[in-house]
Amino acid sequence: MRDQAHVDPAVTDERQGRPAQHRRVQHPVHVDYRLTDLGSSLAALLSSVKLWAENHFDEVSTHREAYDRAAAAS
Repeated sequence: MRDQAHVDPAVTDERQGRPAQHRRVQHPVHVDYRLTDLGSSLAALLSSVKLWAENHFDEVSTHREAYDRAAAAS
């Protein structure tokens, strides 16, 4: 069995399709991130979720406020 304690987390993340990173040797430390192809495939879905949130922000806020008022009253 492989010793997981010595595996670079950045390699593990990229291996699983999460954002890849490239560390630059400079001061202060600088890390560049980019989406892998797998991560990029989520762009349309995330854009849709963002648009939904923007379109329903006021409605969600109203429900939160009503919930908080009801919780405070009980």
